[in-house]
Amino acid sequence: MELAYYVWLKDNNINFKYQLDAIEYEFEGIIKHYVPDFEVNGVIQEIKGLHFFENHDPSRKMINPYRRKIDSPEIVKRRDNLMEAKHQCMIRNNVEIITDCSKYIEYVETKYGKTFFEEHKIKK
Repeated sequence: MELAYYVWLKDNNINFKYQLDAIEYEFEGIIKHYVPDFEVNGVIQEIKGLHFFENHDPSRKMINPYRRKIDSPEIVKRRDNLMEAKHQCMIRNNVEIITDCSKYIEYVETKYGKTFFEEHKIKK
């Protein structure tokens, strides 16, 4: 989703910054750092799929959607609490959370082909 938005911004000559300076927040007494995805027209933006929100509702608590069925309830709860601390940091810093990138994905697939995203995956 982030890549689609990035390509759309570039192709439409929209001035933006990518991966801004980190914003500090606290979790369990420890300072953490959150790096927002974009700044467009003075607005800080984060791309987050709906699977990062409780009940797929962006007005609800942010959660960690990974390993929920594998890890212990305590670990899942701690990771969810960490994600919600990050979410509250976003809210305090007026970060716009973009959950629907379908028009950017459609744009990229139409212009560059259906295999664009597969061809541009970061190799680990």
